[in-house]
Amino acid sequence: MSHPCPTTGGRLNALTSPREQRRVGALTSSWPLARICITTRRACALVGQHRSTHLYKSTGTRDATALRMRMRELAAARPRYGYRRICTLLHHEGWKDNIEGVYRFYLLEGLSVRSTPRNQRLIASHR
Repeated sequence: MSHPCPTTGGRLNALTSPREQRRVGALTSSWPLARICITTRRACALVGQHRSTHLYKSTGTRDATALRMRMRELAAARPRYGYRRICTLLHHEGWKDNIEGVYRFYLLEGLSVRSTPRNQRLIASHR
């Protein structure tokens, strides 16, 4: 059973700020301005931060303009297709994006399924 973290107020998965990242780095010997040479494990424990958070390296973002253009083309060609069908078409074409990313771009592009106009009911007048 895991105990609540005392430094984050009971939240176990609290995000750390760059300030806390620098604190851990300043305590370890890998930091250029290290004053105290202690292990990363101990420095993270002192600051109250998980080691996995300290060691995380972002992969960065990619340029998705080609995907967004292709989604617009598919939506224009097939106006009754929603984001799920467009995601399936993209998978058939070889795109590796998942449905959450396709949905996010679908909303950012302002795309929506165009509904068919409904037939108006004729109101019968009393005779």
